[in-house]
Amino acid sequence: MLGVHFIGDCFTADRKILSDRKTTVGNVANGPTKVTKNRQKLSDTRIKVGSSYLPQLFPLFYGIIARSFVPRGVTMNRIQMKMDNARRARPAGFQASGWERSIRKICILANLILLVLLLGSSSLSQAEETSLFNGKDLTAWKEPLGTWAAVRSVTLDAENPKGFTVQPGTGVMLSNSAGKSENITSHLEHGDAHIQFEFNVPQGSNSGVYLQGRYEVQILDSFGKTEIGTHDCGAIYQRWDPKRGKGNEGYEGHAPKVNACRAPGEWQSLDITFKAPRFDASGNRTKSAKFIQVLHNGQVIHENVEMTGPTRGSKFEKEAPMGPIHIQGDHGPVAFRHLKVITR
Repeated sequence: MLGVHFIGDCFTADRKILSDRKTTVGNVANGPTKVTKNRQKLSDTRIKVGSSYLPQLFPLFYGIIARSFVPRGVTMNRIQMKMDNARRARPAGFQASGWERSIRKICILANLILLVLLLGSSSLSQAEETSLFNGKDLTAWKEPLGTWAAVRSVTLDAENPKGFTVQPGTGVMLSNSAGKSENITSHLEHGDAHIQFEFNVPQGSNSGVYLQGRYEVQILDSFGKTEIGTHDCGAIYQRWDPKRGKGNEGYEGHAPKVNACRAPGEWQSLDITFKAPRFDASGNRTKSAKFIQVLHNGQVIHENVEMTGPTRGSKFEKEAPMGPIHIQGDHGPVAFRHLKVITR
């Protein structure tokens, strides 16, 4: 509200200047004393640019914004001096100078920028980031955890490229070095969210991350494939209905736009912006869940994909406003790090 108040101050000053001009013009017939007095009132009306307002409210933009409107080499103090001198020398009925118009533009633009920044910072301040792996243990996840554990690092096993060589320690969350483990579910439940993580799979391995425990983004070794489909890395997995008949059970899967998959044993990233479904007071869905955007290793692979329901293998059959992160560990080795959920 400070920015709005300052804009109001600028406009109030302008209105006073205009009012004083009218008084000056209307009283010319009364003699030079009246004109001089009104000129003095006019010079006393300040648009506070060289004083405290602009530098205090806009320390970052003070010089930048001014230089967008005034000639090179002209300082704000010189602007104030020129405005004062111009006011003292004004004849009756004068029009606003270019300097005044420039200053008004500065006031308005600077305050608009401030308001945008204040609104943006308010929105960001409401965001909450939760790490689903602290680097040391799996306390963010529900039991059973099977063989999931914290390790220092994983590298592709030279003798068995379908598994990892593991260095003990902390920093990486690993399902199993060479086999299957449990599917795990987070304590955290989310609605609208931004999910970011890095993952690593050995040759031929398979996993998946379910948002809200319902909508899977596939993890698979798809390195080098020229043709990719709804089962490849980064795909939004199919829905499944046995009633559709044999061979037609899977439907509504979404293949990634590009194959951004790296070689087995290399760390990769997924960056997902997700909008949760909406429901009315009776529990009826009014808006579908949507993947706003999915980035795989920095490349856009999905945009604005609406979900009509949970995908195959989901933890829950029915949709809801909130749900946990659910990770497959029963398809093969997979490692994660820097796994976080940002919610608003």
